[in-house]
Amino acid sequence: MANRSSALKANAWHHRTDALSSIPVLVAVTAGLISPKLAFLDPVAAILVSVFIIKVGIDILGDSLAELTDKGMSPKERASIQTLIQGISHVQGTHRIRPGNRRFFHLDLHLEVDGQMTVRRGHEISETVKQALIARYPKIIDVMVHLEPANENPGIKPDRDRSSDYKKD
Repeated sequence: MANRSSALKANAWHHRTDALSSIPVLVAVTAGLISPKLAFLDPVAAILVSVFIIKVGIDILGDSLAELTDKGMSPKERASIQTLIQGISHVQGTHRIRPGNRRFFHLDLHLEVDGQMTVRRGHEISETVKQALIARYPKIIDVMVHLEPANENPGIKPDRDRSSDYKKD
């Protein structure tokens, strides 16, 4: 699996920026050495490098802020995921689907199955759900499935805001 760490990505862009910014600088310095009339290329190269660095910085900042704020998936993506899960044999319901960051998701979900099912069979179903989600949605890189007995939690509505369930008294 490819490493999708934002810190590693930022470091890679830093090295890429260093390498790519050398090109306009090399062209400007070489042109200035060939003819003093081409010395105007030096500030042009500086502006190009500055624009490139600013653009990369904004991209990295946007990705990092999205990850820090746990910006999730769109309602359309969430509905599509729920439809896929509901179509898997023996799945009776799902709720608390919580994605990770914006570009790649570490999905956390609760899966409802028959409460009389063996642990082994429940685990097989959860693995089927996990593999189906990862295969169908490239943005999902990991899935944590929590098994729950179906129909033993009346009143739980799929995807309702459950943040109050985790607040300390």
